[in-house]
Amino acid sequence: MGLNDFFTNNAPAMSGVGSMLGGLGTIYAAYNQNKAANDALDWDKKVWANNQGMLNKTQNSLDSAIDSVYGQPQKKKRLGSFASEYDSQGA
Repeated sequence: MGLNDFFTNNAPAMSGVGSMLGGLGTIYAAYNQNKAANDALDWDKKVWANNQGMLNKTQNSLDSAIDSVYGQPQKKKRLGSFASEYDSQGA
């Protein structure tokens, strides 16, 4: 009689407590989901940085291989100011 009467008389209060606990559970789940997403993002950043490092190493290796076969590319000489004046006179 006592326990059944307690739940019968306090049903609205028990429903409110249940709703509050459900809300707290939702907040806790969202917090854990955000933490997991941040961990995944950090892992993705580390993988991306590692891939960039490997790509840079590969590019440097290819550049040195091309340089060893063909030599360093020759830099083009710039024309001086006299040459540009000469071309502008049409001669």
